[in-house]
Amino acid sequence: MDSALRAEASVQAVAAGVTAALLGYASSVAVVVAGLTGVGASQRQVGSALLALGLAMGLLSLVGSLRYRIPVSVVWSTPGLALLATVGPVEGGLPAVVGAFLLAGALCCSPAWCGRSSPACSGCRPR
Repeated sequence: MDSALRAEASVQAVAAGVTAALLGYASSVAVVVAGLTGVGASQRQVGSALLALGLAMGLLSLVGSLRYRIPVSVVWSTPGLALLATVGPVEGGLPAVVGAFLLAGALCCSPAWCGRSSPACSGCRPR
């Protein structure tokens, strides 16, 4: 960690970030649990999913913040999980739901991957 980053990362800034992350996580975790159990996930699968989501969101937020030197927050889709809570069991179970969310996420990010330097996305470049 370079000295400029250490100077910017005060105890107050880190504490504010941790507090915001914990409150954001805790405020919607009930919706996540309801959504996962609504599609047929077991208690173990729900626990594993919460752990994986928490670690992935934390790691991606940290990497993004360090890379771009601005606060970056990676969060889950609370409305999407609320929808899952009302849908009921899905054919294919939790693996099908995870695959659908990954595909939706990739589709949402695909315009960013079609930047000016990507020859594979020459058709989607703005003219």
